[in-house]
Amino acid sequence: EGVPKSRWLNAAVMDKAYDRDDIRRFLEHQGIEAVIPPKANRKMLFPYDKLAKTFMAFVHLVCAFIAFQPSSPKL
Repeated sequence: EGVPKSRWLNAAVMDKAYDRDDIRRFLEHQGIEAVIPPKANRKMLFPYDKLAKTFMAFVHLVCAFIAFQPSSPKL
């Protein structure tokens, strides 16, 4: 509680061993984004999980578009 908010740290990247609610709350209170992969037993989705799925869906869509383009006529 007596710790001043961080002025130079925007995000904390940590191992999934640090995936605890008290750590996430502390970082949020300090104005720091927690970038921690969830433990296998945690069922919550965090924003980066959704973004990764969206990105991979986009990659698959682009690959399909490239694969199924009609070939150019031979001259």
